[in-house]
Amino acid sequence: THTHTHRMQYDVVIGITSLYDAYKGWPVKVSNRDLIPKLARDKGFLHNMLDRNLPNIAFLGMYNRGKTYLMNRIADTDLPSGEHVHTEGLSLLQPQTRWGKDYLFLDTEGLEAPQYHAAAQEIADGTASESVRQAFIARINTEAVVSEVSLDVSDAVIYVVNALTLTDQKQIMAILERMGRDPSKGGKRFIVIHNFKDADTVQNVCRSFQDYTAPCFSGELRKLPEQRGPDHYHVMMSREAGDVTVYHVPLGSDRFPKVRTFNDRQIEFLRATLQNIYPEKNSVFFERLRQSLEKNLKGVIENCSRVVVQEADNIQDLAREVEAKQAAARALEGQARGQGGRNAGEAQEDGAGRGRQHQQQQQQQQQQQ
Repeated sequence: THTHTHRMQYDVVIGITSLYDAYKGWPVKVSNRDLIPKLARDKGFLHNMLDRNLPNIAFLGMYNRGKTYLMNRIADTDLPSGEHVHTEGLSLLQPQTRWGKDYLFLDTEGLEAPQYHAAAQEIADGTASESVRQAFIARINTEAVVSEVSLDVSDAVIYVVNALTLTDQKQIMAILERMGRDPSKGGKRFIVIHNFKDADTVQNVCRSFQDYTAPCFSGELRKLPEQRGPDHYHVMMSREAGDVTVYHVPLGSDRFPKVRTFNDRQIEFLRATLQNIYPEKNSVFFERLRQSLEKNLKGVIENCSRVVVQEADNIQDLAREVEAKQAAARALEGQARGQGGRNAGEAQEDGAGRGRQHQQQQQQQQQQQ
């Protein structure tokens, strides 16, 4: 693995790694070394930097799908990315874009990060200890809260998938439904990146997109003016409930020159789309973040309370079931004892009868003699 100490870092990382730490607060780490002297001179510099009323762009998706890679491509940055590098908590970046517009990018680890083998095996076969089970639940809840917070504070959402799965499709539809219900998200953009990272030709990218991905969603397939190819569609767009515009955009593997050229043009389309993203009026990032955390943590606590109550009810039901089984066992045992007593009495009576019969036979023999 590589430490990537020579590469740029996120400006700020909010270390939301476990909900168990909410009561004492999460660490806020300034990773960009250029910001540290400014922060030393001005304690309010961090708030001022993040509260500039910039468009907030959230990068979401399942674990290890290429979110940071895409951020690097859009913003011409050099953040560490790849299978050996994992995003922590809620990672923030204000890139200096070459097209002259500033943004606040929000990167996340992603949903369903893998568990260590022993813990995963114990959870799968139901032998996990209470501490392992609670840690697993906390991990799932933490991922969900980070995702929800990112949605709350964002002005546009970029969701990254590889080859589409049913889980991806459900997540996309859930986010779209949520954005449609939120009046503050009206007129917002939801961009789904289909990152076919093993596709080695432009034709394979476009065929995978239009034959296997596009039929899973509603929308109109379109060609970009600068893209060529009689049967190659490069974008699918739709207008959904709540005035949310959805774009589905395919990418291929940068390892192949022609595909990289195709990707460059797709990225230019994304940049042009992002230039039309505007923040909420009087939007203050830390205030939106605080409100979202309060709302989502309250939801998690209420959900955990319902789980505890349900588990308590289940335990009571189980106790009543065990007690009924024990009572039935005691009744059967009593019946068995009663039957054994009757059998012993009958055996004793039979023995006495045989003894009287033997005595009578002896008396008859004596009389005959």
